[in-house]
Amino acid sequence: MSYVMKEHLANKANYGSKRDLSKIKYLVIHYTSNDGDSDESNGKYFAREIVKASAHYFVDDDSVTHSVPDDYVAYSVGGKCQSAHHPYYGTIKNANSISIEMCDNHKDGTVHICDETLANTYALARALMKKYNIDIDHVVRHYDVNGKLCPNCNGLLNDNVWQTFKNNIQNSTTGALGTGTVVPSAAKNDNLDSLIARGQQHSINFTGHSIATDGAYGPKTQANIARCFQHAINLDYGAKLKVDGAFGKNSKAALGQHYVKRKETQYLVTAVEIALMCRGYDPSGVECPGKFGSGLEAAVKQFQSDRGLKVDGIAGRNTILKLMGV
Repeated sequence: MSYVMKEHLANKANYGSKRDLSKIKYLVIHYTSNDGDSDESNGKYFAREIVKASAHYFVDDDSVTHSVPDDYVAYSVGGKCQSAHHPYYGTIKNANSISIEMCDNHKDGTVHICDETLANTYALARALMKKYNIDIDHVVRHYDVNGKLCPNCNGLLNDNVWQTFKNNIQNSTTGALGTGTVVPSAAKNDNLDSLIARGQQHSINFTGHSIATDGAYGPKTQANIARCFQHAINLDYGAKLKVDGAFGKNSKAALGQHYVKRKETQYLVTAVEIALMCRGYDPSGVECPGKFGSGLEAAVKQFQSDRGLKVDGIAGRNTILKLMGV
């Protein structure tokens, strides 16, 4: 089985420090636990959101997304014991392991890894084992590390089924890293980083508060998004909020049930445009005051869909608060 290797790095806040590749001694298999997802959707999610969690690779039925460079520590297997089964607890750590997450491509009410995704996982696992000299006895489930019920699919918590899974890795005929690909030691998503960096610059222009335009969404960028909304609410509604980036009780009260939608022109639209850019979504421009056009509506809908919000293209209270991460 061959697959396409893609690169979409997670937000830097979601993974740890650089490490020597010689530290990699274990390969840990996970599942995302989602009913209907893909390697690409996970790559985008971990690039946008700060969740303090990550994995090196996400696998689906036709491709693999490299999310954390191998020479960096992913936040994959830490935490306290979650069940009585944890034979490798304290031995396998984030610092000495590399993690693969399997995706469920088909949304059907159950979480099940299809044969194509399994085959790609076998092939990727064998390639990584070869690259880092990991033997089959050092290939484990997340379940074996701290007792988390992962991967809780396809019967893989059963030791006999798990042994068959490991046998399939050893019997995989693909020991390469996908057709015409290599595992990158480090990567950068220039398009996403450039979009976020432009959003950061727009936030500076709009609020006058300086932050780094480094293309990495982090706490300071999140605070500047809040400043954009505070400033916009002051301009549009005369709220007299302190533009401090702390969107607390007074700011939420001033926001109330205000919303903006297609064909409207006001400063709240500007804040929505900037926030979307900082989150990695393209609103098709930023104006001051903002003009709510079709490009912005499409970006709002995509953001709403990705966050499980009502997809109506209207930037209302719930969407605005979610844009600020509050």
